[in-house]
Amino acid sequence: MLPSLALLGSLAWKASVVLVLAHALAMLLRRRSAAERHLLWTAAAVSLLMLPALERSTPPMVVLEASIVQPATQAPPVQTVETSRGWSDYAAPLWAAGFLAIITWQMAGLLLLASYRQRRVPAAAAEALLPRLAGILGLRPGVRVYTNSRVSLPMTWGVFHPVILLPESASEWTTDRMRVVLIHELAHVRRFDFLTQLLAGVARAVYWFHPLAWTAVSAMRREREKACDDTVLTLGVEPAGYATHLLDIAAAGSARPVPASAVPMAQASHLETRIRAALNPSVSRQNPRRVRKAAFAFFSALAVAALVVVKIQAQADYGKLYGAVLDASGAAVPKAVVTVALAGGQRKEITRGGEDGAYAFVMLPAGSYTVEVRKPGFALLSRKDLQLKAGEARQLDLTLEIGRIQETVEVVGKGSTPPPPLASGSPHRIRVGGNVQATKLLYMAKPAYPETLQQQGIEGTVLLEGVISVDGSLLSLRSLNSLVHPELTKAAMDAVKQWRYQPTLLNGKPVEVVTTITVNYRLEK
Repeated sequence: MLPSLALLGSLAWKASVVLVLAHALAMLLRRRSAAERHLLWTAAAVSLLMLPALERSTPPMVVLEASIVQPATQAPPVQTVETSRGWSDYAAPLWAAGFLAIITWQMAGLLLLASYRQRRVPAAAAEALLPRLAGILGLRPGVRVYTNSRVSLPMTWGVFHPVILLPESASEWTTDRMRVVLIHELAHVRRFDFLTQLLAGVARAVYWFHPLAWTAVSAMRREREKACDDTVLTLGVEPAGYATHLLDIAAAGSARPVPASAVPMAQASHLETRIRAALNPSVSRQNPRRVRKAAFAFFSALAVAALVVVKIQAQADYGKLYGAVLDASGAAVPKAVVTVALAGGQRKEITRGGEDGAYAFVMLPAGSYTVEVRKPGFALLSRKDLQLKAGEARQLDLTLEIGRIQETVEVVGKGSTPPPPLASGSPHRIRVGGNVQATKLLYMAKPAYPETLQQQGIEGTVLLEGVISVDGSLLSLRSLNSLVHPELTKAAMDAVKQWRYQPTLLNGKPVEVVTTITVNYRLEK
């Protein structure tokens, strides 16, 4: 599943905090040993990898609101709704393309290293020196040394079963050169540099769009090699002689490219700075103690924890709701007031549609919403339980209905019996919205009150429903209530059938509209 643009944006700014802090600390540690700076960059790489894993699983403790929808006290102008695909729609696929390209490049390097196993030859001269040097560095037996015709530089690879690969020309090396090469490569093994380089490569793939990620991986590689150089020099190797070995090995290995995932000894990219550091007697060459390593791990975890609990809601948890307010003919209803309310009353927003009927809420928290639309001449439109997901851009077009037309007639007769409670009818709507010109009653025949019912003291309310046709006459007239005397219903219907209306106009054309007519029969006290 591709990450959303909101998630990528959240990771980008949090990665910036980690990387800027790492670069600043590296500057402060410039007089410390390369091993300490390498530890710093390793902690930064691990922190970058922890951010995506914890971003969604960790609940927010500090929420930074960044909504651009105005509060419900005023109706802001509608924002332009862009229905075509914008650059944000391509952000996730573009990130995925870059991620896959880098991962594929690194996997190709691993496969190339694996292919070297088929042509490797045990290096007898190196195997003779290896046990003693491994013991000096505190390594357990298990590291193997091979030569390979396809290898141009000494390199280390493997985590559980580390291997040192040497070029075929290693058979011609002096014992001193073989010794310094093995010490250098065993220093990589002791610090698990092959594993940390893989982690840094994955971090660079995830944040390939961030320039500081590339500089961080480059700095980590540079400090890694300088730290191994320091290990060699602390074991009594003369600096000038070691620099000569580096130059000769780099010159001999420049003919072939190095696999992406390998840990080579003497690439030309950082060779000058390494030689300068090797020849500088004032450079610190101490390995960080366990206390310092624990401190780096603790503060890295603390920094990541502080970042993942901070959520920018507008970036991480918000979606977009947009669309148009229309009538039944498909015409736009301008300047309708649209409100959205989050379930539980936690949030309510309001906006007013444009002349083209378009409305938009650019940033809404994910959740269940009730959407309401109000416009004079139309019935209230309410949509409940609208689910909006985080990062979702949902289009919702809303069609308004004409409000119910209702007429009430009072028919008063003589008598002394108090009237009973009036009955009420439920509204009935029809989807005929648009630019509405309301109907008007032109002729009304007043219903008669039957004399016999007046003498009997019978009162009641007759609720009728009909359809005002396009010529203004009433069609399909029927009674909605039955708990009323039939003669009152008949008298009311006989009169109402004669009524005539000015038709309702929608966008200049007459339309049929449902109407409800209430006839109250009551006696004078």
